[in-house]
Amino acid sequence: MRENLVRGAIDYFRSEQWTDFMSNHLLRQTGGEVYHIHIYTDTCIHPESLSELITRYFDAINRPLLRRTDPTANRPDVAAVHSIHPLGCPHFEVIFRYNENEALCAMPPEAPESEHGHNLLSWDRECMNDILTKIPFQVVGPREDEEIKEYFMSRFWKAALEGIVNPNYGHFHVNLEINFDPKILELYVRQEFAKIGWTIDKIVPAIFDMKSLTRLKITDENDKRNNYVGKLNFNLSHPHVMFDIAWMFNPDVTIRPAQEGWIFGTKYFDAWPMGNYDKFIAANDYKKLTEEELDAISASFYEDNPYVRK
Repeated sequence: MRENLVRGAIDYFRSEQWTDFMSNHLLRQTGGEVYHIHIYTDTCIHPESLSELITRYFDAINRPLLRRTDPTANRPDVAAVHSIHPLGCPHFEVIFRYNENEALCAMPPEAPESEHGHNLLSWDRECMNDILTKIPFQVVGPREDEEIKEYFMSRFWKAALEGIVNPNYGHFHVNLEINFDPKILELYVRQEFAKIGWTIDKIVPAIFDMKSLTRLKITDENDKRNNYVGKLNFNLSHPHVMFDIAWMFNPDVTIRPAQEGWIFGTKYFDAWPMGNYDKFIAANDYKKLTEEELDAISASFYEDNPYVRK
């Protein structure tokens, strides 16, 4: 039985889903810059072992991970190895559900835990530009500038800073309603972080599917929670943390904290408690790989791997 874990993991990193991910998303040679990628999988391998395999894979192709990975339980019935940043590549996450019969394989795209019938998705510059150019953002003048500065002096921003560095959270979203271009929001955040000595490695524009995250039972097709929501993904070097400022366009306000719950039903913020992740993992019989099994699988990463960085 244990040999099936090794064989299954070796096969996965040569599978159609993984090669599609590597060739057409992570290392894509044509089209615009890719910003973010989701991979959906089935597995019975413990996420600590899965994270170690991913780390070893990118070491093997000379694209070592630039940051630690974060475990999250961010959707019903699934968890994720989150915040995977190989050298010179967009960041991605491997989202998984427990399957006692599979070591590691692609989640069927028709599975209810997939994302709108897909088990591999990415978002690139053209995608984000297409979204942003369709939104009637308003101009930031002196009055709007004062309103934005007031937000960054508010109790909401102070609470956001505390949540970002709270070790009890695997991931954290600061939820905002704005009527101006998020690129302008990024400039204000940079200024605020400079004031407190926080340093930024990278900021990535992206979107996330709120309906998929929440499995909301929504019948009104006009409900904004059916839509993808914009976000700025912040990768900080000090403190060493990754978080998102999520934004939803509201033409009637310059800036304010979200006035209703988005993902977890809590106003202002969405936080992924580590306790939720621990409960998710404990509820299933995930198999931790031994050092010998990890070595056997990672040895295969060096065998005729077409993705080795020269």
